[in-house]
Amino acid sequence: MAQTKGYKHKEKKENWRIESSNHPLEVDIKFTHNHVINSAESLNFCYVKGEVKEQFLELFKDGHSPASVIYSYEGELRISAENDQKLLEMLANRAINPDYSYIVRLFQEYRDNILGSCNGSKMFEHLAEVIEKYNNSSNGRAIMQEYDKQAGKAFILCVVTSLMCRVHEKILQAGELCYMDASASFEPLNTSITLLYTSCAAGALLLGVLITSDELEVTLKKAVIILLTYKSFL
Repeated sequence: MAQTKGYKHKEKKENWRIESSNHPLEVDIKFTHNHVINSAESLNFCYVKGEVKEQFLELFKDGHSPASVIYSYEGELRISAENDQKLLEMLANRAINPDYSYIVRLFQEYRDNILGSCNGSKMFEHLAEVIEKYNNSSNGRAIMQEYDKQAGKAFILCVVTSLMCRVHEKILQAGELCYMDASASFEPLNTSITLLYTSCAAGALLLGVLITSDELEVTLKKAVIILLTYKSFL
């Protein structure tokens, strides 16, 4: 007759087995599921593939944000899908199409590794490299005053594109009339964006862009002085 024995381990777990000399039992486990394994609910728990993660990192390097990278990536999935059913499976599969929270965490990790902390030296070093590359691209000119809390220096970034430079050169009103339009920003650093315009028969024409860390009068005055004294803009 079969006997059931229990064994107690140090971890206070019990391990049970059935002993029978007349009717030995052999268990052969086959991993055959009796339920649908490719449902949207099941696929939502898959681990993100390594090659998918690398693809998102490359898109972040191209300047995408978490929102724009999803739009771009899902667009590529729609193009590569063989049919509508395959597309639905790809969109529901977290291994291929990660959820938004994962993408946000991946972007924050990428930003911390590349740019460092907000207002940190690594961030301004990277911005200086971007400005140098932009100035060498013949698409316009930019100049920056680095943020320094101890010295009381606000962050200032002045940008004049090549089209704005032509407005300075060709439109006479650019030397006579200029008005400013400031608007708050919703990005994490909460910088302010100020646009400089002039008017002509065709309407308003943009003269420059000022990006500052605050909207104080002394900061905006300094930004305008930097813009006017930087001869490469004219």
